[in-house]
Amino acid sequence: MTAGISRTTDGDALARAAEAFVLVWSSMPPELPEKISASQLRAMVTVRRSGVTTVTALARDLGALPSSATRLCDRLVAAGYLDRTPDAANRRFHAVRLTPAGERLLDVLATHRRDALAAVLARMDADDRDRLVTGLAAFADQAPDVAEAVAPRSAAARLAEPPEHGQDAEDRPAGWGAARL
Repeated sequence: MTAGISRTTDGDALARAAEAFVLVWSSMPPELPEKISASQLRAMVTVRRSGVTTVTALARDLGALPSSATRLCDRLVAAGYLDRTPDAANRRFHAVRLTPAGERLLDVLATHRRDALAAVLARMDADDRDRLVTGLAAFADQAPDVAEAVAPRSAAARLAEPPEHGQDAEDRPAGWGAARL
């Protein structure tokens, strides 16, 4: 651990800030005609990044089962946000792309998110705001490498460990350590 960094105190402060950020980030503009789920938005953003993709590639990029990605695409096609057409070279594959309505939805959402974040930043002291932006930029630069280094210790392995701080068996969740994820 780096000198001067407290895993508990700094981690708790960052977790609290991340929760506040996620609440602001995930808010939806009231003028949206319908609610879009986080999974649907993630799929649309992934398709936008790809330009054109296939349902199979989308499933892989989302870490989802192909059948789940197919159902997700079906809902987005029905809502008019995605277009899915058979590939000319191989009709087993379907090309997936955003429709103009899907592009507009992502643009409206991006504007809403920037406005919501700007409203929070406007309430902050200028020095705090400058430190936040500088700190978050440094955090973003370091996060990808650290995420890969932490990944081997899975949540399933942590759940199988006994509770910390001498918790008694009756304080543990039912089936503690016995569940298979």
